[in-house]
Amino acid sequence: TTEIYTLSLHDALPISDATLAGGATSANPVAAVAILDASGTLTSITNSGTISAVAGYQATSGGTVSVLDKNTQVAIAIQLSGSASSASAAGTTIRNYSTAARAATIQGDINYGTGINQVLDLVGNGPTLFSTVSGNVTFGMIPSGSTSGDKLHIGNYSILQGIVTTQETVKGAGVQVDVDTHGTLNLLNATTALNATQVTVNTGGTLNLGVSRSLTTSGVVAASAVKFANDATLGVTYQSYVPQATNQFVLITADSGQLGINPTVINQFNTAINSGGFSTKPFLLKTATMCSTQLDPTCRPASLPQTQDALVINVATKSAAELGLTAGSIATVPTTTANGTATTLFQQANLALGIDNDLGAAFVNGIATTAQAAKAYNNMAPNVTGGTRAIAVSITDSATGPVAARQRSLRMYGKTDGDMTVWGQEFVQ
Repeated sequence: TTEIYTLSLHDALPISDATLAGGATSANPVAAVAILDASGTLTSITNSGTISAVAGYQATSGGTVSVLDKNTQVAIAIQLSGSASSASAAGTTIRNYSTAARAATIQGDINYGTGINQVLDLVGNGPTLFSTVSGNVTFGMIPSGSTSGDKLHIGNYSILQGIVTTQETVKGAGVQVDVDTHGTLNLLNATTALNATQVTVNTGGTLNLGVSRSLTTSGVVAASAVKFANDATLGVTYQSYVPQATNQFVLITADSGQLGINPTVINQFNTAINSGGFSTKPFLLKTATMCSTQLDPTCRPASLPQTQDALVINVATKSAAELGLTAGSIATVPTTTANGTATTLFQQANLALGIDNDLGAAFVNGIATTAQAAKAYNNMAPNVTGGTRAIAVSITDSATGPVAARQRSLRMYGKTDGDMTVWGQEFVQ
């Protein structure tokens, strides 16, 4: 069934102790919308229950909904349609507030219309009653001649995980971002940086940034100013394999002199260990070290304008020997490419991982031991005997290649909880 809530007469929508769910429609079986404001007059939504939009493939009624092979499903929790001449131009505020009895949850994307003072406010109610948004958030354009006023507030005991962007591309006209104590913002931007006026991470707050080969120079966040409390947490997730030709990634940019990240915060990331006393960096990586150009000018990327400072992470992958892949591993067997160049499966596999974000992220996040690395790379070997075959062709053959078959399976679960770990474990088992 489909429940699409179209709002045209109300100026506020309260949702308390209830669930609004959007399902797929017969006209478009891979699209779902929970709340649709077609009028552009909605100014406030306060959710203390659940707003959910889920779309994809469901094998049986009531079963798990899986994403499609090409990730073409659309699940929109809230779609606003403000325009420069509507009330939404004066601001639409979405409040996701947990109560003493119930957590507040929004599952699905949130799309603001054109307007100013667009606000997304998350506030939890303790460690068991989080305010959670799982989906992408897009802030709209600003009417001509206006100033932004757009805000993203991750309050106490709140989590937002997704891609956050604004359609406003003018520098300094983006979103103000605030992360409070026990608040976590997991930014998954992989192709477009978040244009922000100011990013503030307060005491006990956490900002996790995605490392992607697609954002090597522009960063995940492009802000006018950044302020981190000394005991705030800064982390990264890996959304792609690290290309061998590019070892430096820009995470955050800010105006020159406005990158307020204390060395303590950076050092905490660089020296972090887990409960077993081991480094928290992925097993496949030899180094993963952050630095601030404001604190250390020697780490400034050549492409960074002098009017900006940046938080940079320098990443290097391990060689086959450093991973412990021995001469008995298929990955290290010498071979040649179709044009006669000497190579190994390990080298060719890494080239393939460097152009496929899904599979590359599965390797980086899912492999934790030498045995898993050996099995994963060996699984990429073409299933042939005798003769020489171009490995680069074999492992990407969409019809018979083992990696192509593996990719189809992995992508079915691309947005489920624990996605990266699940992919990697499935591959190495």
